[in-house]
Amino acid sequence: MMKNVRTKAVLVTLVAALGLSQVNCGIILHPERGGRRGGNVDLVAVVFDCLWLLVGIVPGVIALIVDVVTGGLYAANHHLFPGDPVGFRFHGPAPATADVSVQLTGPDGAVQTLTSRHVEKGEEIDSSPVRLPETLAPGKYAISIAVNGRENARFPVQVR
Repeated sequence: MMKNVRTKAVLVTLVAALGLSQVNCGIILHPERGGRRGGNVDLVAVVFDCLWLLVGIVPGVIALIVDVVTGGLYAANHHLFPGDPVGFRFHGPAPATADVSVQLTGPDGAVQTLTSRHVEKGEEIDSSPVRLPETLAPGKYAISIAVNGRENARFPVQVR
């Protein structure tokens, strides 16, 4: 009787580990990475995927394969060139009436507005890309999204 319970526990553990390995760590940690094809490899995602090798060879290999195929293993490439388009995706209608702007902060701290528009409550914001100025000098910049004059998101970029 005890041997049967132990066998069931081992089988349930193996099935659970195999099922969990189908959920890859790169996509869990960074869902926005889905669909990437190459780039810099994120070492944190690799380490978490390799931890599945402690459970077994099959779950570890499956986790690595799924992360590579889905793109969850690749970190963002934040190298841009002057004139490159930069796109943002806004999901759903605007929750309130607001003024939305995309700004570029230079290495010297100077802020330049790339685009600005007024959005009414319930309006969908289009995701058309903005272009970086052609006259940018190489260096470290930051692109930010401001709503009603208050910065809500900031993305560091390297201009080459």
